Amino acid sequence: MFVQNQLAILHSLLPQQQRTQFYLLIAASMFMVFLEVFSIGFIYPVLILFTEDRVAFNSQFVPEYFSGADTSTLVLLALGLLLAIYMLKNSYIAGVYYFQSKLLFRVKAALEMALLRKFSEQDLKQNPDESSSHVRSLIIVECARLYSFVLFPAVTLIAEFSLFMTLLLAFFFLTPVFVKLVALLLAVAMALMGLLTQRWMKGRGAQRIEKEQEKITALDEAIGGSVDAKVLGQRNHFQHRFDATSRAVSRLEANYFLVSIVSRPALELVGVMAFVLLTILMLSSGMEMSAVIPILGMFVAAAFRLLPCGTRIVQSFQSQKYATATLRKLQEFMTRPNANRESVEVDKAWQAIEIAYLYFRYSSRKKDVLQGLSKTIERGDWIAITGPSGSGKSTLVKLLLGLYEPDHGSITVDGKHPMHVLKKDGTFMGYVSQSIFLLNASVKDNVLFGRSAEAYSEAQFEQAIKTAGLDTFVRGLPAGIDTIVGEGGASLSGGERQRIGIARALLAEPDVLLLDEFSSALDNETEKQVLQTLKAKFQHKTVIIVTHRDAVLEYCDAFMSMTKVQSDTVVEGSVNA
Repeated sequence: MFVQNQLAILHSLLPQQQRTQFYLLIAASMFMVFLEVFSIGFIYPVLILFTEDRVAFNSQFVPEYFSGADTSTLVLLALGLLLAIYMLKNSYIAGVYYFQSKLLFRVKAALEMALLRKFSEQDLKQNPDESSSHVRSLIIVECARLYSFVLFPAVTLIAEFSLFMTLLLAFFFLTPVFVKLVALLLAVAMALMGLLTQRWMKGRGAQRIEKEQEKITALDEAIGGSVDAKVLGQRNHFQHRFDATSRAVSRLEANYFLVSIVSRPALELVGVMAFVLLTILMLSSGMEMSAVIPILGMFVAAAFRLLPCGTRIVQSFQSQKYATATLRKLQEFMTRPNANRESVEVDKAWQAIEIAYLYFRYSSRKKDVLQGLSKTIERGDWIAITGPSGSGKSTLVKLLLGLYEPDHGSITVDGKHPMHVLKKDGTFMGYVSQSIFLLNASVKDNVLFGRSAEAYSEAQFEQAIKTAGLDTFVRGLPAGIDTIVGEGGASLSGGERQRIGIARALLAEPDVLLLDEFSSALDNETEKQVLQTLKAKFQHKTVIIVTHRDAVLEYCDAFMSMTKVQSDTVVEGSVNA
């Protein structure tokens, strides 16, 4: 039942193509079981040749064509056939392992891509406070563990368990009663090892995920806050925090590997005890040595395969238990609701953005953030949004961008198309946030931000750079627009990073420009220059500015002053009132 549940979760996680290949791999592994059993069974007639019971051998195994051959000839033929069988079997096994390694790593890569795609498509409203370190942990750490602790062990467990049970059944139907007892002893020992450790493995696996996420968070904070930590003399605090979580993960991993690896010597000891017990039982029963030797030889050959087989079954079972929490975390993430797909294109002759009786609440909060908001923004308006922290300005920005869907009411273009279903390519609405994310790439690549350079002319680039006030800055760079800015724009000032963000939004010449505290890192003179340039270029376009600065209001036609939610959210006014 446990393995069936694990496979059901895997089935839901794997993409269709990899899912089919995974089942083909299991089928190929099952044929490998047949070859293993056949090759082990062939050892028995070969061993009879080395006893004196030639008559029994001829009657059971030798075709009539070879009935007159002497023992030496038969031994050579049997050994040659045995060698051919094992060469064929091992060649097939090598091919299966090659296919397995290729497939399972492809599955890992496909699942990593599926998780990243899911993150980009999920409804952001459902998990607004989820940390980026948690998502990184899932994609980088847990997907790697899925290969090592779930995919590979699942195939191994199915194949090895099938082989083990087949050999046990062969023992039960084809061997004396003592061999049955000894085989049963091996099976009981293996089952006990798995059952005694399953709860421990499952609990430690859940603890490891929790500590792994804490470790990545501690690392992100130690690196991201390194400057502040150095200034405040708190480097040791962040280093010790990372060290504590790293040690906790290491202890859990060490305990897992200790429990997992103990199964091999334990089963080996049981196997030796079984061999001694079998020998004593057969000799004490009065069996002839000529009958004992083939049975012992086959038992040794089978045990040579059974003991590693049993070890792998126990270890694979333990791995599956240890990774139960990983599978469930990945399943929970992949089954989150998606946001509505953005596919509707706005009519080029649109007239207004209409906000009607808007209500919005985050799933983790008890009160509405926005309550009863209504406003019509005509095409060509310059609107300022002001208000204290916590009044819902950032939430309204996300709703205008279509990143969230309202709980009640709507934000539409001309009362027809909700913002959250509009196609997002930067041509209808451009956005400049307070904190600009920069790639470790050139200025040009940061302005493009993944868009094709061929889609924009040199004139469009130059206009975006000039309007954002970047032209003088770019001319002073060693490689101009192709200069690498460093990770997060490490070599740039806050104002320079902000202006790259503005140029990025302006490149596609959007109908609407949404500026969220865009001038927070700009000095007054630069802010004035950028606003004057924008006013000249965007005089007939729609601009929405979230701001705390009174100077920005001079460039706007009207403002929305937002207050913390009591009843209605907004008090509106004209800047000229």
